[in-house]
Amino acid sequence: MHVHNVEDYLNEAIESIINQDLNFKDNIQLVLINSDSIDNSKKISLDYQAKYPENVICESCESEFSFDAYNFGLEYASGQYVNFMDPNDILSRNLISKVLKSFKKFDVDIVTVPVEYLELRKKYPLKFKFKDDNDDVIDLKKYNTFVQLDVSTAFIKRDSIGDLKFDNQSGLSEALFINHLLINDNKYALLKDTTYFIRDEVETYENLSKEDILNFFNNFCLKLIDYSIEKYSAVPKFIQNTILYYIQFIVQINDINRIFKISSEQDEFWNNFMDILSYIGMNEIDSNKTLSSGIKNFLKFVKNDDFHVEVKGNEVYIKSGNDILNVVHKRKIWFDIVEIKNGFLNISGSFTSSCDKKYLSVEAVKSGNNIKTIYEAKNVEYRNTYRETKSYLSIPWDFTYSFDFKIPIAKNESFSLFFRTIYQEGDNRAVMNNEVTGRYYLDLSDYGNYFRKDNHILLLKRNVFYLRPESYIRAIAYELKVYIKLFVSHLPLMAKLKTILFRFICFILYPFYKNKKIWLFSDRLDLSGDNGEHFFRYAMTRKDDVRKYFVIESGCKDYERLKETYGKNVVEFGSAKHKIQYAFAKKLMQSQISPSTYNPFHEGKPRRFAGLGLGDVYFLQHGVNRYDMSSWVTKFDKRLSLILTVSDVDYNEFTSDHYNYDSEIVQELGYPRFDNLTNENLKKQIVIMPTWRNNIKTANQLVNSEYYTRFNGLLNNERLIEHAKKTGYDIILKPHPLMYKFINVFNVNDYVKVDNVTKHHDILCDSALMITDYSSVAFDFVYLKKPVIYYQYGGGKDHHFDISTVIKDDGSMEFGEIVDNEERLIDKIIEYMDNDCEMEEIYQKRVDDFYKYTDKNNSKRVYDWIYEH
Repeated sequence: MHVHNVEDYLNEAIESIINQDLNFKDNIQLVLINSDSIDNSKKISLDYQAKYPENVICESCESEFSFDAYNFGLEYASGQYVNFMDPNDILSRNLISKVLKSFKKFDVDIVTVPVEYLELRKKYPLKFKFKDDNDDVIDLKKYNTFVQLDVSTAFIKRDSIGDLKFDNQSGLSEALFINHLLINDNKYALLKDTTYFIRDEVETYENLSKEDILNFFNNFCLKLIDYSIEKYSAVPKFIQNTILYYIQFIVQINDINRIFKISSEQDEFWNNFMDILSYIGMNEIDSNKTLSSGIKNFLKFVKNDDFHVEVKGNEVYIKSGNDILNVVHKRKIWFDIVEIKNGFLNISGSFTSSCDKKYLSVEAVKSGNNIKTIYEAKNVEYRNTYRETKSYLSIPWDFTYSFDFKIPIAKNESFSLFFRTIYQEGDNRAVMNNEVTGRYYLDLSDYGNYFRKDNHILLLKRNVFYLRPESYIRAIAYELKVYIKLFVSHLPLMAKLKTILFRFICFILYPFYKNKKIWLFSDRLDLSGDNGEHFFRYAMTRKDDVRKYFVIESGCKDYERLKETYGKNVVEFGSAKHKIQYAFAKKLMQSQISPSTYNPFHEGKPRRFAGLGLGDVYFLQHGVNRYDMSSWVTKFDKRLSLILTVSDVDYNEFTSDHYNYDSEIVQELGYPRFDNLTNENLKKQIVIMPTWRNNIKTANQLVNSEYYTRFNGLLNNERLIEHAKKTGYDIILKPHPLMYKFINVFNVNDYVKVDNVTKHHDILCDSALMITDYSSVAFDFVYLKKPVIYYQYGGGKDHHFDISTVIKDDGSMEFGEIVDNEERLIDKIIEYMDNDCEMEEIYQKRVDDFYKYTDKNNSKRVYDWIYEH
C-alpha cells in the first residue's frame, strides 16, 4: 500500500484488512510504503506497525509516485499472493478468504474482484464482467471485452510477477503492469460474491497536456502493442479493447488543436493516433462494451477516412465506407416542453444525429376544419449545455437541432398536429416522419399521455397531438386508458395501485379545484430564509382570492418556526396534502431552480404522474447573476414563467439569445428579501462567507486543495485575530452548506465562531464587514452600503464557474477591493476595522448605479406582476 497524505481514509482501509474473516495475524502481511506526507499518514502507519510488528512493515520512499512505491514495496513482499491496494479504498470482510479459495480452486495467476464506488454516483464501467452467468475463469481469447484496467482490484501470484516492474514512464503504469501479466497468461479468475469498495475521481480529459497524450501513446499503447507483437506477432483482441477504453478519453477532447497548437504538432498527434488505431479492428470497435455509440462511430469514420450521406426516398443514412453510422429517419424527436399558455400551444424539443444541423429542420403540420397549416420550427441554440454541437478531436460530430414552436389556439378549436423532419442538402431532400417521445420531465408520458389546461384537453397518441375542447366524458375515457396502461405495466404492484389511487383522487377533485388559485412557495427543502420565504411573508399580507402555502421538509428547524407563525399554510414537502396542492397549483414561487425542490414526484416518478402539476414556475432567484448561467438556467428543462432580476446587467444577460427565454419572462423588479434588509442591529462583526468548489467531493480532495490552504490559513491568521480582539470585532464563519459538511476538516481558531444556525439574512444585517470570494450574498450586503472584500486568488481559476463566463460589466459589479493574497487581505481588513467599516465613496456610487430599485417595494412589484401573469 502506497501511503501519501491519506490520513482521512488510511485507518478505515487498514482496518478493513485487519478485520477480514481470515485471521490477520496468521495469514496477512501488510507493507506500507510512506512517501513524504505532510499529514498524519506516516504516524498512523507506524502505530499499526507497533501494534502488529509481525505483520505490518512500514518503510519510506522518497518518491510521491505509486509506481515507485510499488516497486519498492515488492522487495518486502514475502507472501504467496500480492495485491496493490489503494489507501483510500475498503475491502469487504470476506474478500481475502474468497480470493484464496479461488486461487486454490483454479489454475490462474490472477483473481479479480467486483467494484462499487463509495462516494461517486456512477456505475463501474466493467461491472458487466461479474454477472452470475459468466464463467468463473475468464479466457481472454474468448472473452476479449473482459479487460482489466487496474491492479488494486486484482490479486496476483507473487511468482508470476518475477522481475517485472511498474513502468515509471507511463501515466498508466498500473494498467500496463497488469496487462503485461495478462499477455503472458491470457486468463484470470473472477469473484462475484465479494466487493472492493473504491474511492475514485471522475475521469477528466479536457485538462490533458500535449505531454500527457504523447506519453499515453508511446509509453502505454505502443508498449502494449510492441510487447504483444513480440509475444504473438499480433495484438490480442483484449489488448485492443484495453487500448480502446483509454482511447475514448482522448477522443472526447473537444478541441485537440488547443493542445497541439501548430501544424507540425497536430501532424504528430494524428500520425500517432492513426498508427495505434491501425492495430485495432472494426469488430473490436463494434463489440467494445465501454464505448458510447458516438465514439464507436467516430472511430469508424477515422479508420475509414470517409463520411457521406445516402438518401433513398425519404430515408436518410449517414455512412462511413460500408458502415452505417446513423439512420436519420429512425432517430427520435424529443420533446422538452409541451404547454398550453396564453392562447398558444408551446412546444420545445430537439433532434440529434451526426448530420450537420444546417441541413435539417422540423415542421409541425396542423390539421383541422379541413385546413392544413404548416409551421416551421424556430431553431434555437443552447450553448454551454449538452445541446451544443459535440466535437471529437476538433471534428464536429454530434449535432443537436433544438427547436421551438408557438402554435395559436382559437377558442373551442379542435386540431391534430404531427411532426416531420426535413433533410435538405443541395438537390437531396427527404421528408422524414420520425417517431416522437418526451423526456422524463415532460408533462406527458407513456402513462399519462394527456392533460387538461385552459379549457382544452391535449392528447399525445401514436406520434400525433390531438387538441380538443375540454370535455368531462372525454377526460374519463383518457384517464381510464391511463389506469389500464399503469396496471399492465412492469411497475411493482403497490406502485401501480398507489399511482392509480392518487390519479383517481385528483380526477375526482378536478372540478372542485380547477378554478382555485393555489400558490406554492419554497426555498431549499431543508432551509428557508431566501426570497421564497420573504415573498411568502409579504404574500400573506395581501387579502385576495389566492390560497398561499409554504412548502418545506418537516424535519428541519425552519418548519417548526414557520408552522408556529403560519399554521396550516405551511406544508410538509412530499406529504399527501402537498401532492394534492401541487397537482392543482396554478403558480410555484421558487428561489431554487431545481424541480426536486418543488415537485414531490420528481425523484423517479414524474412519468407516472404526468399530466398533473402544470403550475407555472416563477424563479425568484437565489443570488444576483454575475456569471453566464446558461449551462443550467436552461429553458428546455426548467419551463420558467418568470426570471427575477435587480439591475440592467442581469436583465440584459437573461434576455440575451443563448438563454432563449421570451423577453417578457425576464423582469427587473427587485428581490423580495431586499425589502427586509436593515442596519438597525449592526454589530462589530466580520463575516467570512466563501462559496464552495463543486469539484471537491471528498475530505481528501479538500485538504489537498488550494481552497483549503487559503481559507484555513485565513481562519487562523494571528494578525487578524489579535487586531479583532484589540478593536472588539467578532469574526464569524458562515459556511456554505457544502462547506459545513466538511467543517471538522478545517482547523478553525477558537476566536472564530462557526455559525450554521443564524439565518443568512440576519448575519448580513448584523455584520459590519464581509469577506467572500465569489458569493452572490455580497450583493445583499452591499445593498446596505457596507464594505466587502473579495478574496480571489489564482485569477479565479479554482471557481466552479469558468472565469471566462464572468459577465463583462466594466467593474460595475465590483463593490469592494479584489485581493489575491492573505497578507494584503489582512491589511485591508485591519484598515476597515480601524475606520469603523465604512464603505468607500467609489463603491457607494456603484451601489447606487447598479440597483434599479431601493424603495423597499420589491415584493409588491413582484406580487402584482405574478398575479397578472
